[in-house]
Amino acid sequence: MMLQEKRTRGFAPSPNRTRDDMAEFTDFVVPAELPGMCVQKPRGAGVRESAGLSSAWVSEEAAVAEEQEEEKNADDRDGVLEASYVAKMPSLRDICLVVVGRGPEAEELVRRRREACGRCILLWTGEAPSHQHPADPPGRQSFRWRPPRRGGTTANVQIRRLRHGLGSYERTWCKFGPDVVELTEGMGYEVWVSTKHDVHRIRAFDAASGSTLWDVSGAVVFVGAEFKARKGAVRNMEEVRAFDVVVQEEEMKPFATVSFPPVLLAAAWYGVQLFFTSYLMIMSEGALDAGGVPWWRGMGAVGGSLFGNSVPAVFGFALIGVWPSRGVTLVFITTFFLPIFVGWSMASVRSTEGFGYTCSFFAVCVASTVTLLAVGLPIFVLSSVRQMKKQKADLRGTSCKLHFAWMLWMVLASLGAWILMYGVALCYLFLSAHSKLAASCALPIVATLCEHALVKCNGFIYRQLVCRPRNARSGRATMNGDQRRVLDVGIQLAHAYKESTMLISLLGGEAATPDYTWIIALLQSFVINVIVRGRITTLLRGAFCPMWTRRFLTPTCFSELHTQVRFTSGYPRFVPVVGVAMARLLAFRGSKPMLFNQTCIALVSAALFCTALEDVLVWKVRWPSWGHYYDFERLDMFDIRHVFAFDCEGIQFEHVALGFHGMRSHDAWQTAAIMAPASYFSFTLMTLLLGAGYVHGVCPDPFLSGV
Repeated sequence: MMLQEKRTRGFAPSPNRTRDDMAEFTDFVVPAELPGMCVQKPRGAGVRESAGLSSAWVSEEAAVAEEQEEEKNADDRDGVLEASYVAKMPSLRDICLVVVGRGPEAEELVRRRREACGRCILLWTGEAPSHQHPADPPGRQSFRWRPPRRGGTTANVQIRRLRHGLGSYERTWCKFGPDVVELTEGMGYEVWVSTKHDVHRIRAFDAASGSTLWDVSGAVVFVGAEFKARKGAVRNMEEVRAFDVVVQEEEMKPFATVSFPPVLLAAAWYGVQLFFTSYLMIMSEGALDAGGVPWWRGMGAVGGSLFGNSVPAVFGFALIGVWPSRGVTLVFITTFFLPIFVGWSMASVRSTEGFGYTCSFFAVCVASTVTLLAVGLPIFVLSSVRQMKKQKADLRGTSCKLHFAWMLWMVLASLGAWILMYGVALCYLFLSAHSKLAASCALPIVATLCEHALVKCNGFIYRQLVCRPRNARSGRATMNGDQRRVLDVGIQLAHAYKESTMLISLLGGEAATPDYTWIIALLQSFVINVIVRGRITTLLRGAFCPMWTRRFLTPTCFSELHTQVRFTSGYPRFVPVVGVAMARLLAFRGSKPMLFNQTCIALVSAALFCTALEDVLVWKVRWPSWGHYYDFERLDMFDIRHVFAFDCEGIQFEHVALGFHGMRSHDAWQTAAIMAPASYFSFTLMTLLLGAGYVHGVCPDPFLSGV
């Protein structure tokens, strides 16, 4: 049975509301027959003023209701509140750990918290707080989230060293790693302490004016010998190592994505491998006799072996929620994927009536991936039993159906999106045979729509399979593990495939019939990307669309993650193109163009320039604000879809949501696994559209007739 009345958000609305307006949201009672579900009661009964918040009025019954069991999730069809999260208040330690101290003990505690994938703020000081206040019970009506700003630099060499060592930096909207701030002269801070001596809130302020510099709720711990007289302080390194830094609620962890250094390493690895593979194919493929063994194709297997890590670190993790050890990763790379890829490469030559028939590189990749999944996933599950015990993974209440559905989507987001974008490229070549100008104008629009559809599906499926079960009525089966670790994989590949489709489709058209229509498609794609990434479309939707439509058009964390991954996932498409160009240059020594013709060289150079310029514009230009056009308050305070910070005073447009604060970076192994399909997509599409013989200089003309 589901109540039709409006649901509470469990927090005090923005101070600009009147007291009468607030009563609509704050006066609630919980009926005995439906525990955990809130309905309105007459105004004025049992209302008290929350301590420290003059404009926040919350009923005692609502405060009690927040501590009860979660209610069953469902979309609010009346449009008052869409809740992926329910009334239960997450643990403050899961939300954020604030470390106050200076010295190696404080640094080590922050490092341990970062390794545990938790959000953390380090206040570098040995001074005691200037004031202590009695804390309210933890709840939405007292939750504050206005974290420190990271803009600018500091003259303190120690702070700069800490920020660099702990991976603390900003990338446009996102904040990676822990916040590291110092208590400089003219600053002070105060804390709110509970009756159990737990510190629930910390506020830094300007001593002269009293204005707030930053103010956050979380588990505050004092570290170091300076605070040894304080109850609950962590005094030495032994206590630091024994301190519990684990985030119990997985959905309170920040998002994860790739960073630039591992991407550059993976790009260099795959670029060198594809260069040697292409060079050996140019020199040996044409002389291969029917039934011969193409041993040089083993180079592709060696270079692509890092994709073997995708089974334990992406698909396997989505299937059982247990993160693989380094030994498991190396076993899957060397023992499984490498022999499988080499075997399919060597078996890719057949003799048909005396003619040599070579399977496409795409067929080898698909067969190797399918075999790896069919063989590797069951073995990974069986081999992870010991790993589950070592990580003390509690699989009771875990839904196998949800895990399997989530893993299946990860496969579709990688291989299925690959096939979808192949279809877009083939449609472009088919249309260009009739009107190349029309095909050039349609390609950016169709590819962009497909990309955004994949991103939307990725977010919707994650909410349905991961978020909703985890926040539903207790006792319902849910998912195991930190699935935010693989949330961005589908988004990364969607953008990488789209950009590769744009480049290789235009490259295939220009290789067959060189002209200047590619300029129209390239400029159109550049303008669309800048407008979307600069959130101009978001601003226009909010300013001109009717109010009732904005509920469906409100930006979410998934669209913001999409914006962030574009900084790194747009460049893998150039890796195989440059590798093939260098191999042709070395093999033909100027007798043939390094990339089919001069128009193709100009196309690739212009595409690389536009991609770099696009990133610089998005990174450096201050784009207009758009958040005030949308009603983010209809979402629960801890809903995953938030883009901006949300606390007891309403939406904080100057701060990012919890998911984008303290973001994590994938390690080099997982980044290499994600980069493998993003890099090989361009190579396989190029050989599919033009023919491997033409790409490697064996055939004089492209094989467009087979398209």
